[in-house]
Amino acid sequence: MKKLIKIILLILSFLLIIEGLIYLHGEWHFRKGLVFQNEDNLNLALKEYKKATFSNPNPKYLRQSGIILYIKGELEEALDFANRAVRISQNNPQNYQLRGKIFNKLEEFEKAEKDFKKAIELDPINHLVYWVDLAQLYLSQDQIKKADDTLSLIGKKYNEEIVSSLKSTKISISQKLGIEFSFPSYDQLYDFYWLRGVVKLKMGEIPQAEKFFLQSEEIKNNYIDLRNQ
Repeated sequence: MKKLIKIILLILSFLLIIEGLIYLHGEWHFRKGLVFQNEDNLNLALKEYKKATFSNPNPKYLRQSGIILYIKGELEEALDFANRAVRISQNNPQNYQLRGKIFNKLEEFEKAEKDFKKAIELDPINHLVYWVDLAQLYLSQDQIKKADDTLSLIGKKYNEEIVSSLKSTKISISQKLGIEFSFPSYDQLYDFYWLRGVVKLKMGEIPQAEKFFLQSEEIKNNYIDLRNQ
């Protein structure tokens, strides 16, 4: 009996070692892919990401492969990777966001809308970027009123007073910790206000459009000032 237990423990130990090696092999290729991506070498980045997914079908690896394929315009293959990521990790909003963007490019607008709304549902805290995606989807279909209603709805949570508070809080935290800290990020707020300006411009509401464009530039300049501190 003791001999059998020893054999079982040895087998389990061996399997754990193999699992660890598989993880490390996948992570090594994934990190190589990130380096190539930062160098704008998308082909080599994609090659490394695919090697990572072959070793370990981690949804993070699948999603990154899908992102590169999306950027390269290889939408059908990108959709395949996004679908796999969703199947493995059904509670990650980023998987639905990616698939929504792909569906939008494929002009499967109802599926894109469903995925963006799912991303919002899954991430009720950091959901500004998903609301912007949804509004951009409506805008791409010339559903201007729907885009405006969507941005106005989320805009109640990011009015001038709140944005001003966010900016001062970010500066204070960044100065104390010596790091760049933002939540939601400056680029998300910039995109949000810029898109609001675009929508108002299309609606012919010029003063409102100018106001939102100025707010987006103020956020952008504040971010640059923070980076230079």
